[in-house]
Amino acid sequence: MCPNFCMLYYLETAEMTECMTCGHSRYKPRTGRGKTLVAYKKLRYFPITPRLQRLFMSRRTVEHMTWHQTHDAVDGVMVHPSNGEAWKRFNSVHPDFSAESRNVRLGLCTDEFNPFGSFAAPYSCWPVILTVYNLPPGMCMRPEFMFLSIVIPSPSSPGRNIDVCLRLLIDELAQLWSFGALTYDISRKQNFLMRAALMWTINDFPAYGMLSGWSTHGKLACPYCMENNKAFTLSNGGKASFFYCHRRFLSLNHRFRKNRKDFFVGRVEKDVASPRLSGEELHHVVSEYGDIVFGLQSGKQKFPGFGLTHNWVKRSIFWELPYWKTNLIRYNLDVMHIEKNVFDNIFNTVMDVKGKTKDNIKSRLDIALYCNRKNMEWFMRSHGSQNGKLCVREKAQLLVYKWLKSLRFPDGHASSISRLVNIEDCRLYGMKSHDCHVFMQTLIPLAFRDLLPKGIWDALTEISHFFRDICSSKLNVEHIERLQTNIIETLCKLEMIFPPFFDSMEHLPIHLPFEAKAGGSVQYRWMYPFERYLFNLKKKVKNKAHVEASICEAYIVEEISTFISYYFEPHMRTRINRVPRHDNGGEVLSSGNLSIFSKTGRPTPKNVVRGRYLSEIEFKQTHNYVLFNCDEPRPFIQQHRQYLLSNNSQLTDSQIFQLQDEQFATWFRTHVYQMGRSVSKSLSSLSLGPKKKVKCYNGYFVNGYVFHTEEYGQGRKTYNCGVCVKGSTSSELEVDYNGRLEEVVELQYHSEQNTVFLFKCYWYDTTDRGIRVDTHHGLVEINSKARLRNINDVFVFAKQCQQDENEETSVRDEVFQVSELVEPYRVAPSIELEENLNFHVFNDSLVDVDEEELNVVLSSSEQANVDEEDDIYIEDCDEGDDNSIDDEEEDNSD
Repeated sequence: MCPNFCMLYYLETAEMTECMTCGHSRYKPRTGRGKTLVAYKKLRYFPITPRLQRLFMSRRTVEHMTWHQTHDAVDGVMVHPSNGEAWKRFNSVHPDFSAESRNVRLGLCTDEFNPFGSFAAPYSCWPVILTVYNLPPGMCMRPEFMFLSIVIPSPSSPGRNIDVCLRLLIDELAQLWSFGALTYDISRKQNFLMRAALMWTINDFPAYGMLSGWSTHGKLACPYCMENNKAFTLSNGGKASFFYCHRRFLSLNHRFRKNRKDFFVGRVEKDVASPRLSGEELHHVVSEYGDIVFGLQSGKQKFPGFGLTHNWVKRSIFWELPYWKTNLIRYNLDVMHIEKNVFDNIFNTVMDVKGKTKDNIKSRLDIALYCNRKNMEWFMRSHGSQNGKLCVREKAQLLVYKWLKSLRFPDGHASSISRLVNIEDCRLYGMKSHDCHVFMQTLIPLAFRDLLPKGIWDALTEISHFFRDICSSKLNVEHIERLQTNIIETLCKLEMIFPPFFDSMEHLPIHLPFEAKAGGSVQYRWMYPFERYLFNLKKKVKNKAHVEASICEAYIVEEISTFISYYFEPHMRTRINRVPRHDNGGEVLSSGNLSIFSKTGRPTPKNVVRGRYLSEIEFKQTHNYVLFNCDEPRPFIQQHRQYLLSNNSQLTDSQIFQLQDEQFATWFRTHVYQMGRSVSKSLSSLSLGPKKKVKCYNGYFVNGYVFHTEEYGQGRKTYNCGVCVKGSTSSELEVDYNGRLEEVVELQYHSEQNTVFLFKCYWYDTTDRGIRVDTHHGLVEINSKARLRNINDVFVFAKQCQQDENEETSVRDEVFQVSELVEPYRVAPSIELEENLNFHVFNDSLVDVDEEELNVVLSSSEQANVDEEDDIYIEDCDEGDDNSIDDEEEDNSD
């Protein structure tokens, strides 16, 4: 291809030696006699058709290629893209395609990465990846079913010229749609005509603009609102702001629409949001724009009205696909990067991170122009300058960073955030997208609960819960509609709290519920699996002089080995059936034994602590728990209940439960002995009780988790002793019990096969003394010092336990006691947000600035250009670009 991305030497231009547009030579000059011709730039393309055909040639995969046809949404709960409205609408518009369940649905993703690291010279490598959506959830986004299609040559980014590089793929997709490919189905032992369709693309926001043709910069950055938004350029900040773009989405009678004080001064919102344009309407719009010349000239071409009435820079090559205009979603907004950028802006502002906070001098000057917030405006006094600081105080900031430094998560839940904390500088360094994901959805409500006024904390908690709910693996249609309503109000509350710095990232969440309803769970439409895939491609670069060739050679070997491994015997370990990290060994049913003795889980290797004897109390507790939670003795439990009632009919349920706990084991042993041989050996063995000698372990794998005892986990970086059990006993209501694991006990019933693993735990009090629930936000506060007393069920089955993933972060007294360590805030007059919702802005002083320095600030703000040599302004002004999207290379080794 042309090194300037002007054209491909393909089809009718295959024999040309010079570019038709820029005249650049195709080949490098020969350096020696008899040397072969070497192209300046090569585009490496892997056809998708034979790889899709191979999915039907193996018995390991062919049975899964029609999974989507037989699994619909149950009770409105979506667990797969096939449950979304986009998939259903595609089937209704193209019934001939959907009639054949084996036809393939695809998703496309592309992103750049620098194989030499973020500190090396700029180098932009762009792989294009296709993923298959016919497969079930457990297989859909696995690496072996994500096919590398194109490796776009570097070192520069193709920009809008990416359409030139996609030409071969689009032609093949059009061929697969119109004519299909003859494919052999090994399960039905017949040939069929396989067709394929591209459902949507998955990209971060800059790549979204490259593929869609709609520029994602400036005031018209939103690809849904387009020219109908109300974004404007800040007078002092000089950047596009979406501050006044959300009230028009509210219902017409909403009280926020008449608020003249907390939004733009004196403005009442009467407009309504414009409806989203359909694919047919968008296709009609882009068809009116002419073709552009790719290559060196493409950056200089602009359609009339660009930046004013539209943001179109080209007609995307995807419109050439016959079905593209009928798709309900064509280009997905990436939740991963949106969540990261929203978190960065909120956290850096609330924690007053130097150089990154959005609450700076320019934003305060803009507040004076647009809002009626006298306590937040920049003003002068005789002793210097003061304004209301929208952040926590320095002592509270130090408290938060110390808490983060001591924070631990369960193994596999998140990376070690503590290693990213610098207490001396009061900053977080090296936060990756998944770190921001965990912090946004889990830690924000906990970190600022006692440090921010209730109004501000409520708004931050609501945006945190929005991302938690939108990222759920199971989505309910009715719940998504409530999310759509709630996110509008949440963004309006944030507008009333923060300065008008809102860039496109704070606006895009308003469109995420629509995409979730149309496309299903975000796990199939975000960048996390593709970023991990790119990380694996980066590791394949062994020859740094030939990056793309090195990646392609290694990928071919890997794809061949993956396909061949489908034909190996099941017991052979390959990359497609390797044991997961937290493998519990699966459930093994012992023939002829009781259900309670089925093997579920396994102890962690080499972690046998000791053998010991159970005390009398422990023996009674373990035996009773096994009896009351085993299926086979339940008829005997009912008989014993009737026996107790026959002796005293006035007994209450609680009294019966207490008597059974004391007497049933003895009665059961006697009763089984009297029945003789009519009772099975397993039940007879159960009635005799367990051996008093048990084995104790430090850890256990079960239900996809690894558990460690509290003592064993004291010196570890991870926290794996949190235990949660739902409604453990038959006589109780469905109550969730939270506690900590003290010991893993292997209990044996007079046979090596009749063993069961129990967790010995201490439980937190489930009454109002130990647990407090925030009914508005659904947060559960657990007091770890309020231990549940007088409980007989100290032991529970290992297979009943789930890991309390937020155990350490959910215990209130372990987080921090603010009242003891932080001095009271100086509070400015409150601003009313809504009924019963007030928030306050904290007063704090900035550095002293005299009148001459302030004039410099004002003049520099008007020009939207701050002199980097002025020390005072570098400290308080935002040097970043609000419209820039965090597109750093994702290192997913964590």
